[in-house]
Amino acid sequence: MKPESPVKRILRIMLIFLIIMFVFNIFGAMNVTEPEELGLNDIKKIITENTIESVVIFPEEDRLEIYKKGADEQTPPIEEFYPAEYEDELTELLIENDINPTTEIVQPNVFISILASLLPFILILGIFWFLLYRRGGMGGGGLSGFTKSKAKLVDKSDPKVTFEDVAGIDEAVKEVEEIRDYLTNHSKYMAMGAKIPKGVLFMGPPGTGKTLLARAVAGESDVAFFSVAGSDFIEMFVGTGASRIRDLFEKAKENAPAIVFIDEIDALGSRGGPGDVGGNREHHQTLNALLTQMDGFDGDTNVMVIGATNRSDMIDQALLRAGRFDRKIVVGMPDSAGREAILNVHARGKPVGDDVDFRVIARQTHQFSGADLASLVNEAAILAVRQDKQEISQADFQEAIDRVRIGLKKNRPVSEKDREITAFHEVGHTLVGYVLRYSDPVHKVTIVGRGMSGGHTESLPEEERIYASVYNLKDRVASLLGGRAAEKALLGGDYTSGASNDISVATDILHQMITQFGMDEELGPRRYGQNQQGNFLGQTFSQHNRDYSEEVLRKIDERKNELLKQAENLATRIISRYEEGLRRMAEELLEKETLKRADIESIFGETGVPRGEITWTVKDGNLKIDFPE
Repeated sequence: MKPESPVKRILRIMLIFLIIMFVFNIFGAMNVTEPEELGLNDIKKIITENTIESVVIFPEEDRLEIYKKGADEQTPPIEEFYPAEYEDELTELLIENDINPTTEIVQPNVFISILASLLPFILILGIFWFLLYRRGGMGGGGLSGFTKSKAKLVDKSDPKVTFEDVAGIDEAVKEVEEIRDYLTNHSKYMAMGAKIPKGVLFMGPPGTGKTLLARAVAGESDVAFFSVAGSDFIEMFVGTGASRIRDLFEKAKENAPAIVFIDEIDALGSRGGPGDVGGNREHHQTLNALLTQMDGFDGDTNVMVIGATNRSDMIDQALLRAGRFDRKIVVGMPDSAGREAILNVHARGKPVGDDVDFRVIARQTHQFSGADLASLVNEAAILAVRQDKQEISQADFQEAIDRVRIGLKKNRPVSEKDREITAFHEVGHTLVGYVLRYSDPVHKVTIVGRGMSGGHTESLPEEERIYASVYNLKDRVASLLGGRAAEKALLGGDYTSGASNDISVATDILHQMITQFGMDEELGPRRYGQNQQGNFLGQTFSQHNRDYSEEVLRKIDERKNELLKQAENLATRIISRYEEGLRRMAEELLEKETLKRADIESIFGETGVPRGEITWTVKDGNLKIDFPE
């Protein structure tokens, strides 16, 4: 058992003393009978009876003690209270009756007075100490516990995470396998004169498996694993974070070989800037302590620091230099094969039906992280339980995908007019995307409302794509504007606000094409403007540094407007050309509410709508569409 700290022992004794005094005061008050206050006539009556020997007056307490004649020394006096305004008359009356009164000034107890003046401060100190103790900052060690590290040492008896539990990031796993070899075969590297890397930094978007990968390294290496968040070091008291850093590394050295894992290290090691008004002393002292500890590692310490961040651009360059975080491993978003592997890992131990095809689900979950896929599998299992199923089916996974990506299904009734407009709008997206050669094939179209949308059209690439081509992006913009064009064609020139998000996404795509990707023929292959991270009063923000003139800015706006109008013109002409297929598809969609890829191909094939055969060009400002004969 850890010995009790002196400060805590003193506070405990003071608390017990105060409680004892409080109890004594209560019992003393219970045993004292308050005498009644006498009036002047009552006192005159006692004096004139000629039975009083002497009287002692206590003016500060408006009290007098009356000693009767013939009473022995052991007989207590009669204690009475009198009104303060009768003090002068009472004295004259005693003198007239040959009774010599004496006056005594009661001196207050010095100890009691001091204690009474200090009691509020003692109570405030006790409450403050109690709150800090309950907060956990001082638990298990008094004031010294406040500066102890909050890192959690993972118990080796806990279920281990191994590399078999990590999927979809094979390149990162291969990198960390060498780290495992460093820790388990340390002597082999020492004999060769090689030094163990002091630090490894996992960088990547949230949810891609950085923390899981660090736990897998610890599980495979069978070494002590200290886990802590970067924000756990920063406190309001200057110097606390630095003390916790030192304590953490002392514990790691005592338990070597060991891994120190600092999650969200950007909270601890973020770089400063002009916004660090006053210097932010606590943050800088903590960061400097981390740098000092990493520099203080000996070649045979056998302690490795693993950091994880999704904001590598915010980390101080002093941490990233060689000799501190020697290895930088990017943990990116998984591709289609990686997503399939992740789904298989999370489906272990779950009753998955024979109809489930994780390859199809992987294709539908483009840009899903490992955490998103774990949530998807769990959501599918919950849906199966709600329907009292014995197995998780493909339909459960399909519903889970829509829930995770778009939102819950809307149950409120929708008017027939709104259903019709939604059907026209979604079929417009479907038709334009179906006929253009470089657009992604349409996988599903539905008018079932979810989240903020009344319906949606889902397009999936045939294969995983690393780069986006200029033709694909332009066809995508045209497909986005196909919903608005279909409304105009089928509503007699009228249209609704349903295309607001489509227009926003299309504008963003064109803006990136012109200013970032250099895909505009007139403005050329140049990047316009730079987004930089800033820091002001401890808050990070993005700012766009414009490195071009007002004339270029006007030209960028003009080009975006021209390209948007070209895309809308393209969508309008396609819908006009294949209006029969559009109306037939809308009728089927209103009846079934959801159509899959096979249904779409069947309907368009019957109405003569070509699949992926249309290309288009713009020459001298004129749009030319190559419709098949």
